[in-house]
Amino acid sequence: MHFSLGMYPAAIGQFELAMYNGSKFDEGFYCANLGCCHSKAGQHGTAIDLQEKCLQTFQILNDRTSQGQAHSHVTSCLEASGAYAQAIQSHLQSRKIAKEVGNRAGEPVILGALGGCFTALDQNSQAIACHQE
Repeated sequence: MHFSLGMYPAAIGQFELAMYNGSKFDEGFYCANLGCCHSKAGQHGTAIDLQEKCLQTFQILNDRTSQGQAHSHVTSCLEASGAYAQAIQSHLQSRKIAKEVGNRAGEPVILGALGGCFTALDQNSQAIACHQE
């Protein structure tokens, strides 16, 4: 609730308390949410670190679907920080995983976001190719 109301410091406190009080999967889930809070609060470096920790957690669990989602979270934080070249690499990983797990609904979303990164880097031909695909 704190997050949806824009009360990011309060949400950060709640997610920090919850992060280590459950399963490894719960830890990854709360870590992702904590990263989103930090990103919304403009703390992009911390957000990226947390999202990468979330990704590592789901890699340990060998949960490919959650890994794809974690890549999307990392990518959002990278984009918010202006690190578009790194975001492109993360989008490509997310897309690879989406194909592996059969996430057909996620692929167009990833391609659209990937096109946005190319546009931000003035690489319009690549952006167009993403949107056409």
